[in-house]
Amino acid sequence: MTLKRSLRWQLFPFLVALPALLIALSGEMVGAVMQYERPAVINGEVWRLVTGHWVHLGWRHLALNLAGLFLVWHLFGRMLPLAGWLAVLLVIALSQSAALMVFHPEVLWYVGLSGLLHGLLAAGALAALRHSPLIGAGALLLLLAKLALEALQPGVGVAGASDWLGGPVVVESHRYGALAGLLIGAPAVWCTARQAARRAGEA
Repeated sequence: MTLKRSLRWQLFPFLVALPALLIALSGEMVGAVMQYERPAVINGEVWRLVTGHWVHLGWRHLALNLAGLFLVWHLFGRMLPLAGWLAVLLVIALSQSAALMVFHPEVLWYVGLSGLLHGLLAAGALAALRHSPLIGAGALLLLLAKLALEALQPGVGVAGASDWLGGPVVVESHRYGALAGLLIGAPAVWCTARQAARRAGEA
């Protein structure tokens, strides 16, 4: 990997983290305009479907999500190029929010990167199956086990986490984020493999 490509690859976590930090520093009024709110989206404020993921309940919530972001990136960041990760990120953000709109009208508001992190983890682990099958498969199994526990035993650990974070944990976002990550991750991996094969053939 050339120095230019390496630097470009390392941009992704900072491109994700910076908007969240800026929103947190801007105060509650900015966050209120950008967070996912079902009634507001219905009234035409569709930007909230994307921007809501970068709003957080507080600094503790933000720090936890950013730690998760850099962990996922450390494990799987090299599995896709920067453009691929940005496309995956946008699809996960829109898909997760759309799923909440359609299937969970009771969820009136939502904030945080956790759903996106589940999706990025799913896409990264799927991509890792090509080069590091044990790591990729292990990460996918752990992710599926976590999602199964949340589905089969709803509320386990949620109350404590909600108190610690300062707001409710919307576990449905984890499920839809992971599903979107798997669905978009598969074609992204295929396209990356084709590009790599084409470059190898031209060399």
